[in-house]
Amino acid sequence: MLVIAANYAAKNNLHNVLFFCDNSPVVQYFNSSIPDNYHQKLAGAADRFRSNVHPLESFKLCHIPRSQNFCAHNMAKWAKLHNVTGDIDLGAIEMGVFSNEEEWNPGAKGIG
Repeated sequence: MLVIAANYAAKNNLHNVLFFCDNSPVVQYFNSSIPDNYHQKLAGAADRFRSNVHPLESFKLCHIPRSQNFCAHNMAKWAKLHNVTGDIDLGAIEMGVFSNEEEWNPGAKGIG
């Protein structure tokens, strides 16, 4: 998702961008110009992220705890479940997805 967000920022000529991610090891690896340990699963994505943010005037990638990031997590979960990418029609998304208080459960009664 960080690679896609960075690509979107660059393509839309955004200048100063803050990226937030609730996966601390990913944030640490992506922020490191020379990682201590090569991580086979993250290396390619980190390289693509760095390539996409290069044209930005400035950017910062920060860790945010999941408990403060449920809405973004829920949106990504919904998009994956519905195989949706790119610009999303917000009217197509179930209301429970927008919760920033709890994780959205598509199988829960009354949600999704």
